[in-house]
Amino acid sequence: MTQPGTKRRFPSAGPLAPQSSPVSSDQEGAIAIPYRLLAEHAGDAFFVHDLQGRFLDANQIACESLGYSRVEILARSVGDVEIHYNRVEFQKRWKDMVVGKPSTVQGDHRRKDGTTFPVEVRVSLFAEGTRPLFLGSSGFGVG
Repeated sequence: MTQPGTKRRFPSAGPLAPQSSPVSSDQEGAIAIPYRLLAEHAGDAFFVHDLQGRFLDANQIACESLGYSRVEILARSVGDVEIHYNRVEFQKRWKDMVVGKPSTVQGDHRRKDGTTFPVEVRVSLFAEGTRPLFLGSSGFGVG
């Protein structure tokens, strides 16, 4: 098991994990819930991106918050929605992240219609196999 604060050790998980990947627990009475189901019913926007900032997954609230369809979001990257995006700065920040040590960042996102809004995003490092991935979550909703 990966210890919090251990650099470059990634727990296995797919982007918002496929529906066949249940959450499991040894606790009596616990239920198995597919990750996709959890993400779609969460009150927050969830984005998964790679080290280059390309979006690999997003839940419906994330799509609605920016005015894009899921297909349109998956054709975009962090730099397409974050107004203050600087590729070198963001990639350095992502490379320096450690599993179990989420980071909170503030920024401004641009919707498909060109309007902008402030966000606070909680970013966590995880992986699919050995590929580092990042889960960004924000409670801004649609507004």
